[in-house]
Amino acid sequence: MKNLFYKLNIYMIFNFFFGGLIGLIYYLIICQISNNLFLINKTPKSVQDSILFLYFGGLIGLFFGYNIFSNKSTFQNSALKIGLYFGSSILILNAMIVNWDVMNHQTRLLLLGINFGLLIYYSYFTIQKSKILKNKKKSKK
Repeated sequence: MKNLFYKLNIYMIFNFFFGGLIGLIYYLIICQISNNLFLINKTPKSVQDSILFLYFGGLIGLFFGYNIFSNKSTFQNSALKIGLYFGSSILILNAMIVNWDVMNHQTRLLLLGINFGLLIYYSYFTIQKSKILKNKKKSKK
C-alpha cells in the first residue's frame, strides 16, 4: 500500500512538472505568434488585435484541455491537460488584467460579454451534471 501511494505521488509530481512546462511553452508560442502577426507596427488597431489573439488563444487552449483531453475521451494525457489549463489561464489573465488599460471600450465589452456567457454556460452544465449524478445515486439505492 505504501509503495502504491509513493508511485501515485511521483506520477502526480511528474504530471504537474511537465504540465507546467507545457503550459509555459504554449503561452510563449501564442505570445510570439501574436507579436509577429500584429505588433510589427504598433498601431492602436494592431494592439487590440494582439490582445484579442491572446484571449482567443487562451480560450482555444481551455477548450482543448476541457473537451479533448478529458478523462472520458480517448486522448487521456494529464500532463497535457494541466499544461493547457495553466498556459491558457496565463494567456487569459494577461489579455484581461495586464492589458486592461490598453484596451478600448469595445474590446473590454466584448471580452467581458464572452466571459459572462462562458460562466453561465459552464455553471449551467455543471449544475445539470451534478443533478443527473444525484438522481443516479438515488435510483441505485
